[in-house]
Amino acid sequence: VSTAEYGKQWYQRQSTGGAQDAWSPTVKTLAALQAQAREDYGEPGLIVSLICGADLLESFNVPGLWLDTDIENILQNHGLIVVRRPGADPEKFIFGHKICTKYADKILIAEEAITNDVSSTVLRKLAGEGNSIRYLTVDAVCDYVRDNKLYQ
Repeated sequence: VSTAEYGKQWYQRQSTGGAQDAWSPTVKTLAALQAQAREDYGEPGLIVSLICGADLLESFNVPGLWLDTDIENILQNHGLIVVRRPGADPEKFIFGHKICTKYADKILIAEEAITNDVSSTVLRKLAGEGNSIRYLTVDAVCDYVRDNKLYQ
């Protein structure tokens, strides 16, 4: 992730979740990041939100994938910034999902000036099929995927 972010200054990413040896629930990672950010910046009211694609938002309906208590905690205490994906209708999903409807004011839909349906899922699929991902992401990421034989 840090390779893909090289030169980006408009947001800050932490590696807390990805640096662990084992899976950690998203809600716990967000809570840890928020506590750390509040301490680092001396801002007790600072909020760390989850940025995701509409596909992740829609995964809230996948049986057994998310606990309702985790979804509610994420929305209530952190909020979501959702990037549209082609074919996805996040507003329809939000108002069709009981918990999302309750916290709709905590979900921001990011409007893209130019539609871009490239996602990490698409990049992994293409690389796994032996296709080039050049021009779909920065060269450093392409090199890293190739050099480390990822998704083969």
